[in-house]
Amino acid sequence: MGAKQQKASRCSVCGVSSESSDHLFIRCRIAIALWEAVFSAFQQCISADTWSLLFSQAMSVSFSDHVRVLWKTTIHVVAWSVWLACNRLIFESKTMDLRSALSLVWRAMSDANRLEIECMRNCVDDLLILRRFDLHGCPARAPVIRSVIWSPPAPGWTKVNTDGVALSSPASIAINFAWQNGWHRIWLESDSSYVVQLLSSHSKQVPWRIRQAWQRCIYQISKMEFQVFHIFRDENQVADVLSKHALGLEVDSWGKLPVFLLFVG
Repeated sequence: MGAKQQKASRCSVCGVSSESSDHLFIRCRIAIALWEAVFSAFQQCISADTWSLLFSQAMSVSFSDHVRVLWKTTIHVVAWSVWLACNRLIFESKTMDLRSALSLVWRAMSDANRLEIECMRNCVDDLLILRRFDLHGCPARAPVIRSVIWSPPAPGWTKVNTDGVALSSPASIAINFAWQNGWHRIWLESDSSYVVQLLSSHSKQVPWRIRQAWQRCIYQISKMEFQVFHIFRDENQVADVLSKHALGLEVDSWGKLPVFLLFVG
């Protein structure tokens, strides 16, 4: 009685090698052709010995938010197309040629482009990728450029600029300093919208550790001619630099311009 020899499993699509996930998704002829078409269209060069490594590398490629959605869709649909071709041959005895598989991939990418996805980069690379597939992109909006210039206070007023992210409560400290020096017409500017909102509404909803100082501040501004405005951080660079240096110094004022402010702005 002769021993039976078990034949090694062959790839259902190409029949030239043992069937494994690495062969099916990387080395099978239809997979090779699909990856070449996709990588060429997206101007990428990815080489890997295993399917898991190829997928990992593909997912880490950097694109704009818009193109990244199309790229990831394409990667997943290529894998699904190869799997579909394999199963059709096994269970339906039908073959899927490269043209049909590519058509499936590009159609899925076109469908993904109709979703409400993020903007493309306003660059030639993104534009060329979209044009290859006759797709329309969503350009990023041009940035709004504002002129930010610090303005001196009106006559008779004292302007106070505070850094909204400085430690402790710089706005309340500034008000107390003005109160002690008899400055009762205060124009305060801060780059913190939150601080501006609290002072404008005389809110008492502040952390407990500064509540006592804050309540004193609210009382003091109620006895002043007081205005508070938001200022962009670009206009508030001097206050930002001063607050950082003051943390390590034992002075609260300077009689002349400090050296570290000479090149600010």
